[in-house]
Amino acid sequence: MSEVIINISRLSKVYRLYRRPADKVLDSLGISRWLFWRQNDYRPFWALRDVSLRIERGERVGLVGRNGAGKTTLLRVIAETVAPTTGEVSVTGRVQALMALGTGFHPDFTGTRNIHAALAYHGLSTREIRRRTDEIIDFAELREFIDQPVKAYSAGMYARLAFAVATSIEPDILIIDEILGAGDAYFYGKCVERMKRLTVDRGATVLFVSHDLPSVLALCDRAIWLERGSILADGQPLDVVQRYYAQVQREENLRLASAEAPNGMSGVASGGQAPAAALPGDDKSVVTWRPRDPRIEHVHFLNGAGEVVQGVEEGQTLTIEISYFSTAVIQNPVFALTIYLPDGTTVCHANTALSRTAIEGIRGAGKVRFRFHPLLLGPGEYRVGCSIFKHLDPAMNVQPPYYDQHDRTHKFRVWKKLGVALNLGLIRLPHVVEHVPTPSRQLIAETAG
Repeated sequence: MSEVIINISRLSKVYRLYRRPADKVLDSLGISRWLFWRQNDYRPFWALRDVSLRIERGERVGLVGRNGAGKTTLLRVIAETVAPTTGEVSVTGRVQALMALGTGFHPDFTGTRNIHAALAYHGLSTREIRRRTDEIIDFAELREFIDQPVKAYSAGMYARLAFAVATSIEPDILIIDEILGAGDAYFYGKCVERMKRLTVDRGATVLFVSHDLPSVLALCDRAIWLERGSILADGQPLDVVQRYYAQVQREENLRLASAEAPNGMSGVASGGQAPAAALPGDDKSVVTWRPRDPRIEHVHFLNGAGEVVQGVEEGQTLTIEISYFSTAVIQNPVFALTIYLPDGTTVCHANTALSRTAIEGIRGAGKVRFRFHPLLLGPGEYRVGCSIFKHLDPAMNVQPPYYDQHDRTHKFRVWKKLGVALNLGLIRLPHVVEHVPTPSRQLIAETAG
């Protein structure tokens, strides 16, 4: 039977936002209650409102949502650094929270001294502290700098040391709030593997907050979407992330449409016509939000003979066909598709701009086909996302605005080739094999004799 380690019932947290610092001082001293004419010097802000959830031992839970959604407040309540306004919170076990750079370590102490102080605080013996210190330094890979004051560390070095110390104590609940974003990709991979081992080997529970959605998909087996202090979605990471990302994209599209309006008039497109409203897709997943025009009508998978299929054998030809319709003339659209693993990992991306297949304009019905010959993916199930972008700048590391987008709502399968029993990996890379023998001296002598 699963053990509930965090049980939250009807939790709410309200903060008072004061107009002036002096108003906060008067209120904290209890003086403002006597100044009846100053009763409205603050406004209440509900960081959390009526939140209920249960988290079991060994779960890896990702919290997603925009800034100010209540994620950090929820973690602080669980870590018992903030008291709730109303509701009940039950937490079982030892909690380790990494929630901000600059906390937990003394800036003038060396890395070694901070390690000893942190471990001693948690009641470890001198012998155990000595043993774990070497493990922490090796994991953090900071031996060259470990005897320097931590105030001289970069943000990435500090994050390495903080994470290594927190996980060496083997907590029952590990809370990570964006601190790993200061580290590099290599160390981030090490952290993900260690957190997975903590949950599998030790039964620890991980609560993870990050705006990097692929990181949530890679680490977590459950995701919770918080919005304005309330839970909007709780379930499988891919489903929750899709819904959250679609909402962000929908609002961004509306913002861009408003920004493009002449004279700053919201709701009027640059051509003087009202922009199409963003509506949920009729026959696709809930994660698809689209303007009405142009739109993606269908996505089909075709084999080498041009037949509509649900999958192909590895090494065969696969064509992904995007059917569109547009009532207006759209200049220079960019058609794109991305292939994903079921967990959300990106496998590959293709679009008409990078493929140098410029489309000057579209109107009415049409099709864009992406042909993979041969398809070099290994056996398994894949998901496909398709988009019609307004423009695409490969030098910009941001999601471009789009007319329509299907976010991972289509899937196909690659079947193992007959006669091949081995799983040869995710992708087959073209390669050349060379054999260059080096004859031994004995062989040379025997040949000469």
